[in-house]
Amino acid sequence: MARLEWENEATFVVKTAKALAFHVPVAREMAAAFSSFQRTINYANFECRAIAPIDGQPAFSYSFVHRDGRQWTQTLIIDNPNDPLMVFDFTSQWRLSEFVSHRRVRDLCAILIRDYGWTELTVTRP
Repeated sequence: MARLEWENEATFVVKTAKALAFHVPVAREMAAAFSSFQRTINYANFECRAIAPIDGQPAFSYSFVHRDGRQWTQTLIIDNPNDPLMVFDFTSQWRLSEFVSHRRVRDLCAILIRDYGWTELTVTRP
């Protein structure tokens, strides 16, 4: 299992089945997406990691916590690698601008899962 760590405005740790380096375009794109995400959502931490399969399909927990305590939690079920199912489970109120800002991050998570066999991404901010 490969592990990639880099610091931008945060510390990123990615665990993948295939080698992934920062010079790979999707890794740079993810760092840029998180930079934009941070400007809109003052998140404290973010995690997307493999969980137990759901209905025999690979599944991932996707979550982040805003510094004001709001939480976003959803599950990605990789039944179709190009169009995964998503289950949303949150009670916090979110603005449309906040929702839109993390969509690219989530899309890139799906690409990294599909193309690099990643199992975990954690991002922490000071």
